[in-house]
This record gives sequence, structure tokens and C-alpha cells, in this order.
Amino acid sequence: MVSLKEDDRKVVETLWRRIADRKARNELRSEYVEGERVLTKMGFSIPPGMESLQLAVGWPRKTCEVKSSRLVPDGFSARVETPLMDDLDDVFFSNQGEVVERLAIDAAVKHGVSFVFTTRGDESVGEPAELMTVRTALSASAIVDPRSRQTKYAVEILDNTRLNFYKPGSVVECERTSGDWRVLAAYPTGTKRVLCTPYVYGWSVEKPFGSSAVTRPLMGFTDGAVRVLLRQEVSAEFYSAPRLAALGADESVFMDQDGNIRPAWAAIMGSVWAVPDEEDEITGERSRVELHSLPQMSMQPHSDQLRTIAQMVSGETTIPLSYLGVMQDSNPTSAEAVEAHEIDLVRVTRNQFPFLGAGREQLALDVLTLRHGDLDEAARKDLRGLKARWVDPRYKSVVEQSQFVAQQVGSGNFQPGTEATLAQLPITAEDARRIAEENRRAAGSSVIERLVGQAETPDTPPRE
Repeated sequence: MVSLKEDDRKVVETLWRRIADRKARNELRSEYVEGERVLTKMGFSIPPGMESLQLAVGWPRKTCEVKSSRLVPDGFSARVETPLMDDLDDVFFSNQGEVVERLAIDAAVKHGVSFVFTTRGDESVGEPAELMTVRTALSASAIVDPRSRQTKYAVEILDNTRLNFYKPGSVVECERTSGDWRVLAAYPTGTKRVLCTPYVYGWSVEKPFGSSAVTRPLMGFTDGAVRVLLRQEVSAEFYSAPRLAALGADESVFMDQDGNIRPAWAAIMGSVWAVPDEEDEITGERSRVELHSLPQMSMQPHSDQLRTIAQMVSGETTIPLSYLGVMQDSNPTSAEAVEAHEIDLVRVTRNQFPFLGAGREQLALDVLTLRHGDLDEAARKDLRGLKARWVDPRYKSVVEQSQFVAQQVGSGNFQPGTEATLAQLPITAEDARRIAEENRRAAGSSVIERLVGQAETPDTPPRE
């Protein structure tokens, strides 16, 4: 095995260290999302018997799920008709493109960025000719040109010692041996394009690889909510049993036959509470022990504090408070009320369309480049208007949307029965295509029947 070239080795080391440097923070966010983060700083005393009690609050996962669920790809569009779009559909179909993009978007929302690699598949084992794979920020990284925003180099970690190094013209499989990177194999790609696409969530000038939806404030609020729930559990444990006070009782009442103090639970679980009157030996007067029941402590302060933290989480994440499980509304919510509650969430979601859309468009170009090689001028011209489409993130009322489409058709803005018109209805894109195709067939059959009917009609005799 030969060693990796010095220039390539420096790039690989840079990307390897970048992944390692960010691993702790990325794993921390994964722990919050999976509910596996252990609270170490309590801030208050815990009884010895409850030290092992661990609670989880699912707000980080809910944040990622809500934001990711609004980012739904809806294919691609181009300004001109080109067979390249059919090739793109073919590759996405063979790779289960919807699943690939869903995984990439979910990972990007969690860690700020994910990476989609495009390589030649092994068709002998059933892989598609062009294979798309998704990696998280825990196992991949890339160097992107800040001016052209094109990927220059990328690394995909396979295990503790092996990785794939993506560079112009080839993919190099490397293994780390005795502190040196050795080349195991090199696979030519037939293009100078580096076939790695970052999917970036929360892109900014300061953070070109985005920022996670699991922000530092959200993690802090989650820890605070866990502490509140722990306090509530401790309070409930201490005050769930009746609290009694015996006034005027002799200490012998609380001792057993051997003179030992009875356990507290023995007094609580006793079937009969009875304390005999005590007679004064001098005066002969009898004194009776008074039993008083102490009221249970209210859980309301804990609930109020949890609701306050939830409101802060809602403000931080733009997720409506009702999604966080601390607000109960018995009245049915109208479509207008839902839209008003989600207006900020929808705005934030739409702001991510250009960032993730750029990644989707670059992935489409990666796929076509791997299939056809470097695209010529004519192909690049056809794809100049390539755009990634998205499903509208707004909540759509079926009745409201149907009325809108009917009004537009009636005013002549929409053509009835076309795929573009049907796409405005709250139905899937596949249903819209199928209905439009049936409409075209029905319209064609009507024309044929009309022509056949005219042909079978006897000629009208000429006028004299």
C-alpha cells in the first residue's frame, strides 16, 4: 500500500480533526434529542432513595420533528423540457430519493448539516448504478469554496481507521496505519466535480455549515424542566401520605415493646390509630392526645414553573405552546386560529428553503454529472433554471383551499382539471398527476365520440 500524497494527507487530517473537534457537541445534541442526557447538576437536595431517578423531557426531539416535518421536498422543476429531468427522476426512484432526502433533512435539523455522497453502485449486488448515501456531521465533513459554494474536498468516515476521501476526479479509500494514511483503492469518477453535497440548516455567514435546531437555550430550558419535574416527584413522594401531628403524646407512644422508635411508615400504615388517655398521678386528671392532620403541599407552583419554561421554549423555537404538552384547550381550534399560531413557524421554515434548496439542486447536478460525465454547455443551459420545489408548510383547510381553487377556475386564472390546478388542492402530487391523466383521457374520449357521432349522422339534403 502506498501512502497518501502530502497535499491530500493535509486535507484529510484537517477534515478528520474537524469531525473530532465537533463530535462532543454533536453527540450532546443527539443525547438531548434521544432523551438520553443525564442531568448532573440538580441545584437542590435529593433524598438518598431517589438519587437514581431519571426523567426525560422530549422538547428537543419535538423541536426537530416539528421543524423537519415542515421541510417536505416536492421534486424539481426546470424552465425547459429536457430528458435530463427524466434521468433525474430515474435515479431518485432507484435510490428511494424521498427517503434519502428525508434522512438528510432530519440530520441537518439536528446537527446543522448533513452530507449526501453520490457514488457508482455495485449493480451485481442489486445497488443502483448511481448510489446516494447520507452521512451525519458525526461521520463526514467537507471543504466548501466560500465564493462558488462548491465542494472542493470531502471525507466520509467508514470506521475508526478507514475513510473515503472525495476529491476532483476520484474517490480514494484510505486506512490509517501507524499514524500514516495508506491508500487501499482509488475509484475514478470521470468528473472534476466533487460528488458530495452538504444539506445546511440555519446557514449564515458566520456558520457556513449551519446551526442546529437544538440550540443552547433549548438545552438549558430542557434541563430546567427536568429539575422542575424532579422537584415535583420529590414533593409528591413526601406529601402523598397523610401528615399527622400528635399534640400532648408521650414519647413512649412512638416506641415498640423493646423501647425502639417505631419506623415512620409503621405509624402511617397502622390499621388503627389509638392513643390511650394519660392520667396525672398527682391530680388524677386525664389528658387526651390531640391528633391533627397537616394539609398536603400544593403541586401548583411546580406546574406554573413548568408552564413558564415551556413558554420560553416556544419563544426560542417558534413552536406553538400547545405542541409542548403543557397547555390544554378543550375548545376546537379553527383553521384561522391554527394559521395564526403557526405564522412564525411557517416564516422560519420558508427561510430555510433557499439553504436546503441549494443543497438539493447541487445533489441533482451531482447525480446527472455521475451519469453523463461533466455536463456540456447545452446541458448546463437546459438546467440553468433548475429549482428545488417544496410543499407549502402552511396548514391548509380542505374547504378553504377548495373554495380558493374553485374561485380561480371560475375567474379564468386556473385551467380546470390540469395538473397545475390540482396541485393547489390539499392532495398529494401523485394523486394530482393521476387525476390530471384521467382528465386528459376522458377529454380525448369525448372528442373521439363527438367526431364518430358526426360521421354517423346522415348528410343533410341540399336545399332546392
